[in-house]
Amino acid sequence: MDQNEKEIDEEQFKKEFEEKVEKRKMWLLEELKNCGKFLDVSAKKLDDLDALTIALYLHECQIELTLFHIATNSISDRGFIDMLTGLQWHDKLKEIYIGNNQISEIGVQGFIEISSSFKQLKILSMSACSIDDSTFISLCYALPELKNLQQLQVPGNNISDFGLICFSTLLAANCLTNLTVLHFGSNPLTSKSLIPFFQAFKKNKTIKILYLNDIGMDLQTIRQMAICLKKNKILEELNLGNTGFSDAAAQILWPNLKYLRTLHLWNNHLTDKAIFEFINVLEKEELYLTYMGLQDNEIEEPDLIEDLNALLKQNELIEQLNEQIENNSKDGNEKKSIQEMVELNKLQEIEEKLEELDKLSTKQVMDEDEVNELQGKLKTKKQTQEE
Repeated sequence: MDQNEKEIDEEQFKKEFEEKVEKRKMWLLEELKNCGKFLDVSAKKLDDLDALTIALYLHECQIELTLFHIATNSISDRGFIDMLTGLQWHDKLKEIYIGNNQISEIGVQGFIEISSSFKQLKILSMSACSIDDSTFISLCYALPELKNLQQLQVPGNNISDFGLICFSTLLAANCLTNLTVLHFGSNPLTSKSLIPFFQAFKKNKTIKILYLNDIGMDLQTIRQMAICLKKNKILEELNLGNTGFSDAAAQILWPNLKYLRTLHLWNNHLTDKAIFEFINVLEKEELYLTYMGLQDNEIEEPDLIEDLNALLKQNELIEQLNEQIENNSKDGNEKKSIQEMVELNKLQEIEEKLEELDKLSTKQVMDEDEVNELQGKLKTKKQTQEE
């Protein structure tokens, strides 16, 4: 191939490349325009060149964006920082998802510097962004400014004990007054920070869902967790999947699950013994738990799982019944029919009655004594059957 042919090939390649880039740019701009105020381009195989297109769009966009999702792409710090120059002007944002890209602590630090712009932000998700302690502590200083923040998701980062201890001080001081969901899963945390975290969590007034999956926990940590859960009436869902949770840990935790509704314990080391012990606790104690995730444990007896799920189903029915009692009016005959169903152990009829009660509109709260009586009767149904 002579020099002229080589130059022609290079020129042709350059032309084709530019055409592909322009075509890609036009496609992405069309996608962004179709998003309206909910900008969601997650999992679109975007890179830094696409990020530059998004940055230009953010500068020119006249719509007040309320949602910004770019998660699960191949955007690096360079592309993300380009976008931040335009993103900071969209101060009505309520959701920001940037996780599972190639963003590191450099890009996250850039976001922290403009985070005070997002006064209405409710959800901040930064999964797998290589956030280290230093960067996370900077974020902790910025979080109290986000008065409306409801969900903070930082799983799969490099946040260790120092970072979590810093966050625990915010929790103890009740600085995050609207936070309801906290996801710390798969971070290199140990008992050095988890124990102070649960000590601070005793003062929790807002967090209802807590993810601590994929974090190794020793018995000392479990003991402090149990002390916390025994009195915590706010937390409803706890994820302890793949934490090394064993029968010994279960023996500590089971009696203290007073108010929790949902517990995830997948991929741990629980055996039939732990499930049998928990069934005994459920039959004797008044717990509110309605779901327990036990996939991939060392449980060999399926009947134990069936018995456990039956008891959890009873709790669910009791909870639904109480909600209906509180939210709907019932005349004397309706109250009597519910009591009879509880006494006769007709769970199917209770479910049908719950469906009927959904159609009622006026509100009237049943006396607390009657509610407690119904709970007790339904709670002991299994024991009555066996006798």
